[in-house]
Amino acid sequence: MDICIINNPSSLGAGKLGSFLGFEALKLRAFETKNDFFLKTKIINIDEVTKKQEEAINSNTYKHAKYIDTITDIQYLISNVVFDTKSSGYFPIIISGDHSNSIGSIAGIKKYYGNTDVGILWFDAHADMHSPYTSPTGNIHGMSLAALAHEDNKMLTRNQLTAEEITLWDKLKSIINKEQKINFNDIVYAGLRSAEMEERELIKNSNIQVSLVNEIRSNGVEFVANRILNHFKNHEKIHISFDVDALDTSVSEGTGTPVDDGYFLKETIELFSILLDSGKVCSMDIVEIDPTLDTKNSMAKNILHLFEKLYAR
Repeated sequence: MDICIINNPSSLGAGKLGSFLGFEALKLRAFETKNDFFLKTKIINIDEVTKKQEEAINSNTYKHAKYIDTITDIQYLISNVVFDTKSSGYFPIIISGDHSNSIGSIAGIKKYYGNTDVGILWFDAHADMHSPYTSPTGNIHGMSLAALAHEDNKMLTRNQLTAEEITLWDKLKSIINKEQKINFNDIVYAGLRSAEMEERELIKNSNIQVSLVNEIRSNGVEFVANRILNHFKNHEKIHISFDVDALDTSVSEGTGTPVDDGYFLKETIELFSILLDSGKVCSMDIVEIDPTLDTKNSMAKNILHLFEKLYAR
């Protein structure tokens, strides 16, 4: 497998901005432990992101979709880089700041595969199915899947949007056209354990598959992996969108929105190994590594260990 790491440091979609350092934290940990993963792997840095983020940081004017204008520009950049990376024959691992950036990652994957069905494994403690109409925070990392699915959830509106917010939200959604948008059947949640009422209602009414953490404890990793693969049996490819807060708080200190009772690292490695062995996994996001909230760079240590186990096989 020819891996290409894409470094996208945008963290504008989160309530805390420290995840823009996630990639550098991983590189530092690799250097300290003499791990050559980053030395032997092709790396693409999306340099324009840093400038855009610095220009935007003191200019948010959108209460219900913070920094949405800049975030939208960044998603188009990511989408193009991911598309070009796939076109060059690589397996992209996109290391981004916050989870809003998966909009661009998945848009690029969908653009590359055209009408091919791509399943999305949303490995995350949170549902990320809010829209500006329902979000209690306005943080776009909680709206990623809704944007990809073109879902407004207006039936449960709590916010009155400005005309400009509506226009910008529609522009963000349009990164994937209507023909290629993510359908609810394309999604499997793994590790979901924190969702607001609006998200819970949407998930329940849409029959999105949810794989809870306790299924692994009750039935084993292989059972859960096979359940995911069975759901994606008619999908030719699978993209894994991995928010590190899916992990248990015992191993996920360095992230902005930790939630108790998540996956242990060993379970995650075993689960991802089975999925990779299926031959369907075509790309991966890793998001929300925030070393400013960490002790002794422990999150980077754990994610680097995951890299070693999965991609040195």
